[in-house]
Parts: sequence; C-alpha cells; structure tokens
Amino acid sequence: MNAQQTFNPTINYSLLKDGDAFRAPLKDIDPVPWGNVRSSRDPEAFKELRAAIKSANGVTQGVTVRINPDDPTRLQLIAGYGRVEASNLDGYIDIPAVFKVADDRQSYGMMMTENFAREKLSIADEIVAAQKFVSYYNSDYEAAANALNWSVNKLRGRLLLNQCTETVRDALRQDLIKIGHAEILSAFVPTLQDGTLATIISEKWSIEYLKERAGRANRNLRTAIFDVSSCAGCPHNSDVQADIFVNTVGKAKCNNLPCFKEKTDIALALKKSELEEQFGVVLMAIEKPLSDRNTVNEEIVGSGQFIGGCTGCLSNVVILTDGINSNAGEVVHNQCIDTDCFRKMKVAFSAQQISESADAKNVSKDVSKNTPTKVASVNKATKHTLKENVVTQTTTAAVLENNKSLLRSLAASHFDTNSHFMEAVCVSALIDHAGFSSEANTLFKSVVTTEISTSFNKRVIDLFALTSEKLNQLKTLCYSMYLKDSKNMSTDPRALLINALSLDVSGNAIAVSGWSPTKENLNAYLKQGLIGIAKTSGFENHFNSLNGENAFDKIAKKPKTDLIDAILNTQFDWSMYAPDDFIKCLK
Repeated sequence: MNAQQTFNPTINYSLLKDGDAFRAPLKDIDPVPWGNVRSSRDPEAFKELRAAIKSANGVTQGVTVRINPDDPTRLQLIAGYGRVEASNLDGYIDIPAVFKVADDRQSYGMMMTENFAREKLSIADEIVAAQKFVSYYNSDYEAAANALNWSVNKLRGRLLLNQCTETVRDALRQDLIKIGHAEILSAFVPTLQDGTLATIISEKWSIEYLKERAGRANRNLRTAIFDVSSCAGCPHNSDVQADIFVNTVGKAKCNNLPCFKEKTDIALALKKSELEEQFGVVLMAIEKPLSDRNTVNEEIVGSGQFIGGCTGCLSNVVILTDGINSNAGEVVHNQCIDTDCFRKMKVAFSAQQISESADAKNVSKDVSKNTPTKVASVNKATKHTLKENVVTQTTTAAVLENNKSLLRSLAASHFDTNSHFMEAVCVSALIDHAGFSSEANTLFKSVVTTEISTSFNKRVIDLFALTSEKLNQLKTLCYSMYLKDSKNMSTDPRALLINALSLDVSGNAIAVSGWSPTKENLNAYLKQGLIGIAKTSGFENHFNSLNGENAFDKIAKKPKTDLIDAILNTQFDWSMYAPDDFIKCLK
C-alpha cells in the first residue's frame, strides 16, 4: 500500500487558523462527542468510495476537523466520516483536512449540512435528519424545514417516526416494511410495536390491513394524562361494553386510539403552555434527544454557577415527554442545551474542586503546625476565590429589557444635573452637525490627540472623560464649524446613559440601591430566575426563619404568581442587593 507520510508529526494544532488546509494524521482524529449523525451507509456507495480512494492513491476531498476541546494535541472530525473510515481500512496514515474554528453548535450544523442537506436520503436517514434539525434549531420547525428543503408537514411526519422502536426503524431501513406501516406503529407502545412488526413481516400485512387491525387496539384508561370523565359513557370504553354485573373497576380500556391520541396531544399542549409560563423554554422529548442535552445541577457545575447562572438561563430548558407511552407527560427539569457552555462550566467546577482540595490540605498542614492565624488566612482567601468565580448565563430578553429600562431611568436621574455630562452630550451633537470631513478631523486633532468616534454614544463617553478645559475648546471649535455645515444622526439614549452610569464612580451603588423587587421587575423573570434571586439575596433563609424550615421550598413549588406575592408581602431589606444580570448590564 502506497500511503505517503506527508504530515508534520510535530504540528501544533492550536496554531492553525480557520480555513487552513493541511494533512492530518489519522491517528490524531477523534469523533465529535455526538458521533456521526448518519444512522446508515449504503454498502455499495461505500464500496465505490473505497475504490475511488485507491484509484486516486488517497482521499482528494478534504475532511473537516476542529481542535479537540478536551485535548488540544488532538483533532475532532466534523465531516467526512466515510472518507476517514475508508482511509483507515485501507492503511493510509494521513488525510487532507480543512481546519475550522467551531463550537459544538457550529460543528453540528456543518456535519448535518454535509450528511443531510442533499437530495438522496433513505427514509431511515430522513427520520434521523428530522430530529437532528429540529433539535439544532430548538424546535423552530420552519427553520429546520427550510434547511432540509422540506415542507413543515413532511418534517413533522418524519419527526413522529422517531417514536418508532429501533427494531421498527431497522425494518424500515431494510425495506421489510413501508413508511405507512411505521407511521401506524408509531402510535403504539414499544412492546406492541415490536410484537406486531414480526407478524406484519411474516404474514406480509398491507398498510390498509394494518390500519384495520390497529383500529381494534386499545389503551388502558388508567394511563391517560387527560381527564377521562368524558369517557364514562363512550361506546369505545370497555366498561360501557362490559356486563353491568362484571367488576371492571380500574380495568377500563379505550378502543378508539385516534381519539385517545388526540386527547393526549391536547393535554400535552396545555401542560406545555403551563410549564412555559413558569419556566420559559419547554421542549418536547422527541424534539431534543438525550444526546443533545445535559442534566445540570449544583453537583456538576457548582452552586454559584447553578443558582446564579443556570437557573435563569435560556439554555436551561424543561423537557416534556410526548407520545402515548406510559411516561407521556413526565417533566424533566434542568436540561442544558448549550453543550459548549455546559462542558466549560463542568471543567471549571472540577478545576475549582481540585483547587479547594489543595487548599484544604494546606489548611490541614497549618493546623498540625498550630498556626491558627495562617489557617484563617487560607480560609479567607479560599472564600474570596469562590466569590470571584464568573457566572455564565444566557439571560431572557424580558429580563434584559426590564433591566436596561430601569438602569436608564436611574442614570437619567443621576445625570440630570451633571453639567459636565450635559456638556459632553451637547458637544457630541455639535460634532454630528459639524461633520467628519478631513478638514474637520484635522481641527479635532488640534484639540484632542485621540480619534473622534463617528458613533454619537461612543463619542459622548469619550468626551465625558475629557477635562472641562478640553471639552470647552471642542465646543467652541464645533460651534464655529456648525455654522458652516449641518447633519443629523439617530442615537440610542438608553445605551448612552447606561454606558455613562457604568463609568461613574457611584454608578454601581446607584444601580444596586435603585433596584427593588417590584411586581414589574419580578414579573420579567421566569420562576427559576425568581428562585435564584431569593437564594442569592438571602431572602430564602429569611423567609424560612419567619415561616419555618423548608417554607420557601413549599412556596417555590407553587405558581409563579404565588411566589411573587410571597416576596412582595414579606418584609426584607433589599437595599444592598441587585440581581447579577441587572448589574451586568452596566458592564
């Protein structure tokens, strides 16, 4: 086998730039964490691929790779799994590659585009593609359908086939059954799917015959997640059909599966709506498989990150189990759908635990040396480090909008009588009217050496930092230029005022003292965000001290409105507290 070693064995992958082409050692290439998104490969097509590679003495079309986030000395394969597998099988030791700087989401998108965004896909691949694209676009069906060049109806139909068991999908993949068979079977529980499948294949049932037989199937009404009171007099209820003297209590079955499924879907939609009001983003289990999410909690990312960041983060979603299986309607909380952030926070917390362990050993040594002063010093340093840990969160749009509106109001009140800030705003407006000709810029530089920004807000901040003398010089110059030229530019005063407040020495204190848990402020948060505020502010402990142990946990389980009422109706000193997401808007 002629497999030339043309790569540099000492290549430093961290030095590669986005788009760099190079030859990558096959031994250095790992799969991405989620593996190849394709579920099957055409044996004949793969055979032809191997023959083409041999004929060309190696792969000619480069694969796509990125650096391995967990090991910078290795690579991860984004796209080109078939070429890599063929090259390994035939003894090649390197392969042409294109390097990409990409996070998990970007990598996932590249892989899906290569594998699925094309015309020839098997039905089995279409089923996988439907779930992968819906998950990637976080349940935006229109965006997912456009990416696949499908109709939304086709996308929904293929997605529902993910409720088929793996055995049924394998049969579909091997052309042992038709897609119509699979669509009917998807409405049954797994055991019934697999049990019926064998009969369909052995007796060669048609789709129409399966549909007729499916009409005779039933479901135990005890498993229903909807109100079954309306089923009491239904002719499809086995209790109604049974002899009046036969004891069938608790054994009633529904013999109308389409109706059972329709009522289940309505109940799920209602439950999803209720959950969204309390927790924000709610995704169905079929839309976000286990491979695309991670359970997040204090044990995994630490209490600081979890309470201060994860609880109110848009990427921390609720999963609602769908379908008509026995677990339909089950709710799974704290599911992180940002795999990049999850991995970083998990690694950071692990590093923090290692550091704490080392500190604890040092403390132990100090104790053995009878040096209590040093022990206290070490403990103090450790606590300070924990407090300074950076909390990561994707804040909801409602919270951000509310925070910025409140900060603008606070900043406007503060700067209302600030003559220096007033001068900066006026001079910035004059500069807008004076224009930015080369002649004007030369005159500007005769007063200030720094470049005058073309952005009104940025310019006000720069001018605000000047001395009163320099500011007056620019004002005189611009007023003179204004008489010769005039222009208008739109501005965003809210952003301007917030930026100015962030530069003010008392800005942070003004923000903290100006925030209070009003009904408007609290309503902007999801329920989990309110729980985070209660924990980080100390309100939770205060509430428990007034109402008994675990009192807050009980109120936290109630609707969001009840939790807000509890916060508003409890006397608590909020004067030294403001939520982290509120203060971050000043940065």
